[in-house]
Amino acid sequence: MIKKDFISLCKQYGANPRAVNDYLKTDGKSRKKATELEILDCMYVYCTDLFYCRNDGNGTVEYLDFEKVRNLVDDASKLREDWARELVNADTLRGGSNE
Repeated sequence: MIKKDFISLCKQYGANPRAVNDYLKTDGKSRKKATELEILDCMYVYCTDLFYCRNDGNGTVEYLDFEKVRNLVDDASKLREDWARELVNADTLRGGSNE
């Protein structure tokens, strides 16, 4: 994924792009070769570190922003469904069966 799109994707969920990139490397993946789904999966696995909010207005309460995680899961599910649909369509075009 190109850097501009990677940064935009990370900011969509409020995650620090440098931190996400570090976690991708931990998982043995490269930002340049990672798909959007792989990046979302990585952010999900490390969500407690990436989406942890330390400022509730008073700066005293720490919590995990579940709305960000929910959006991430929804978006990753949609990508998985699209990917599966594309596989079935490709198999059908080749004359295979999707059973």
